[in-house]
Amino acid sequence: MRAQQFTAQTAAGQIERARLPNPTLPLAPGTLSLGEPADAGNTEAPLSPSTSGDPDLGVQSLLRAPVRPQPWTVFADGGAVFTTNVALTSRHEQSDVFGVGEGGVSYEFKLTPELSVSAVVRQQYFAYNRFSQLDFGALNVGVGASYTVHRLSDIVVSAQLGFTRLTHNGITDNEFFRDGSLGLGAEKLFTIGRAQLISVGGDLNLNVAFPHVAEREEFGVSAGYIVQFTRHLSAQLGTRTAYYLYADSGRQDFNYSGSAGVTYAFAPWCSLGASISGTVDRSSRAVFDYNVFNTGATVFFRLKF
Repeated sequence: MRAQQFTAQTAAGQIERARLPNPTLPLAPGTLSLGEPADAGNTEAPLSPSTSGDPDLGVQSLLRAPVRPQPWTVFADGGAVFTTNVALTSRHEQSDVFGVGEGGVSYEFKLTPELSVSAVVRQQYFAYNRFSQLDFGALNVGVGASYTVHRLSDIVVSAQLGFTRLTHNGITDNEFFRDGSLGLGAEKLFTIGRAQLISVGGDLNLNVAFPHVAEREEFGVSAGYIVQFTRHLSAQLGTRTAYYLYADSGRQDFNYSGSAGVTYAFAPWCSLGASISGTVDRSSRAVFDYNVFNTGATVFFRLKF
């Protein structure tokens, strides 16, 4: 079968796919940390094992080495995904397998226990098996801050400035989309014991894009669940509902997505994830309606320093 020709709608599909979360895992390993050391919450210095000489020496305490902050993370991921709708079209859907490669560096530092700042530079590349003319690269740059509001039940509020650049057939050639965005969000975390976590939140994203027809305002609500079965094995569930308003054309979309995945951490620097996800988009312009189902696996490498 001949690969479909590149059109304005397939370009829109690439823009949409680049905006979707990582298609192979709802939450990347290390996004949220479950579980604590056995003595977490104990503010007293740990006691050394008792010996027969204690009455002569007095009470002995162990000195705990301070934990050095590791704000920098260098990461590289690679995976394969099967998709039922390669161009996110409303009709004549075509399935395909594509590879996703990603590399970058991030920085996160706590200025105070409540306030942290972060920055990330990420380059992705999507390479399709049957429809190679849809290959594209995505450069993402973001800086942001988050603050925990204790007076509001420890809700975490955040703000981020972002830049996205999409290119055809490679990392630097033939730009067809660029976008500057402002994202605002709020999230509440609920811990269940030491091995489960639920998150609920909302977000608002505003952007300035080229071409202008791709500009949209985005309002979303989301929920997630993570369970840590063992030190190495965890599972994730996630769902998001969003409303998109394209100011230039008046187009309105309602987008519904859900995902489930498992992660196995071989070591702190290497994890394997597998997931399934689905998205339904309903637009005021039926040509932009689409349904898509993805399933795949990714290997994650993380080095913190």
